Amino acid sequence: MKQSDTSEDKARDLLASLLRGDEGLSLHCLPWEKLSLLDVAISDRVHLLLAQQLKFRGALVHCPTDIRDFLEVAVHVEALNDHARAIELRGVLDRLAQARVCPILLKGFSVAYTCYPEPYLRPRLDIDLLIRKRDVPAVRQAMEQAGYMQPNVVEGDRIQRQFHYEKPGPGGIVHAYDFHWRMANPELFAKLPSFDEVEPSCVKISSLGDHARGLSDVYALFLACIHRVAHHRDSEEMLWLYDIHLLISRLTAPGWEEFQTLASRTATRAVCKHGLELAIRTFQARVPSYVMSTLAEARNEPSATFLRGGLREIDIQISNFKSLRGWQARWQLIRQNLFPASSYMLKAYKVANPLWLPALYIHRIVRGAPRWFQPPGKRSAT
Repeated sequence: MKQSDTSEDKARDLLASLLRGDEGLSLHCLPWEKLSLLDVAISDRVHLLLAQQLKFRGALVHCPTDIRDFLEVAVHVEALNDHARAIELRGVLDRLAQARVCPILLKGFSVAYTCYPEPYLRPRLDIDLLIRKRDVPAVRQAMEQAGYMQPNVVEGDRIQRQFHYEKPGPGGIVHAYDFHWRMANPELFAKLPSFDEVEPSCVKISSLGDHARGLSDVYALFLACIHRVAHHRDSEEMLWLYDIHLLISRLTAPGWEEFQTLASRTATRAVCKHGLELAIRTFQARVPSYVMSTLAEARNEPSATFLRGGLREIDIQISNFKSLRGWQARWQLIRQNLFPASSYMLKAYKVANPLWLPALYIHRIVRGAPRWFQPPGKRSAT
């Protein structure tokens, strides 16, 4: 193992101890420079949690001046940004409600407002919401009337079960929204719960207005285990593991029963077990032994393919191809990957004449093919 990897592993172990609040840990002489502790905290997006823990234990004042100043400014900026995003979100949810669409908050934004002591301690890049597929036209109309624009991205319901809108805000903030009609894109996760399945148990988030709702703890934990595998190649980013850790601490016995049933019904027991194991290893999360035993009974679940190291984009697309039923659906998958809409191509290449399209498609395929065969990085960015 390379020395840099060893240093990073040590830094992550120390950060985990700090975030757990280990009492025996001396906070007055932390090896900031030796382990690049702050760099690893930023990379794993737990620097705000680190600042909170150091301040809570009276150790922030003992940090090197440049590190203390950085952490204090980072917390202040994120708090302001979170306040601005929350105000904008209230307006978006009100506008969607007028269009008779009541989405459910997912992932980081939902967890931030239901599990964290302060929502700004949980960094996130955009706001994810779950909707019914039939509500897609109404959502698009409402967002565009509110001044939101859709980036030029490849679309197609065989490769994306979501769409994105964004709008610049004051102070350089970009308000970004991802609307999902399915919880995960890969076909091996097609059995994940739908909007209608999760809606009865969703929880109200009153601090975000009358129309703000998030996933229940059970569904939030389930999605936290699935998302880091299905969309981020089994990333061990500490922030995602901390989400799982917090959600684990909130589950009761009935909740664990529901979680086991959900994992079994969706054939994702191995993936869920792996997420819980990482939280146990990193943050000493406490999961009932009978839960781990039940999840360990998983055999030959197709979704466990995503736990295999070195999964490339070509591997994911092959699994999608094999999972689809019928050659029409499979051809749609191939076409949407290789030959996206002409409007996308012309805009992406900044070309007005459609006669260039054949050459543009060839160039895109030749240029993009090597990336499909490249192994993933150690941890995927988000």
